Amino acid sequence: MNKSDKRKFFYAILFPTIFVVVVWFIKVIELNLNLSFAEYGIRPREWSGLIGILLMPFIHGDFNHLFNNSIPLL
Repeated sequence: MNKSDKRKFFYAILFPTIFVVVVWFIKVIELNLNLSFAEYGIRPREWSGLIGILLMPFIHGDFNHLFNNSIPLL
């Protein structure tokens, strides 16, 4: 494996890991501050619900849901 391949492998692991850490961090903040980010999910037939298209990857119902989504990302 040459240096270029090692760099590609490193970045292939780095970015999904950072994304999963951010998603877990958001869930921990949500629970510790007793917040619910569910209102930022997709809401059909509402213009304000369109922001959910961008934010829905960061919103999870519980830790089981979050864990089950984290495995395929990694």
